[in-house]
Amino acid sequence: MYKENHYADLAIVKVTLDLHNVPYMVQDENISAIGYGTASGGSKIFVEKADFENAVKALLAGKIITEEQANDALNFGS
Repeated sequence: MYKENHYADLAIVKVTLDLHNVPYMVQDENISAIGYGTASGGSKIFVEKADFENAVKALLAGKIITEEQANDALNFGS
């Protein structure tokens, strides 16, 4: 799960995942657009477990997350 409080940033994440052909689902997508993103916990993007590594790599390639964040995500639970 990736969480975003600002609608413009959410759009960048969605485009990045689309460009890398990573399927995703968005929960509470419009909450950020109306200004309640931070108060509600933001919009959340979910990917299937099988697509997780590709999603992390896509976000890293798009400079949305840092290399440290990518490593932490990929090594989580190891």
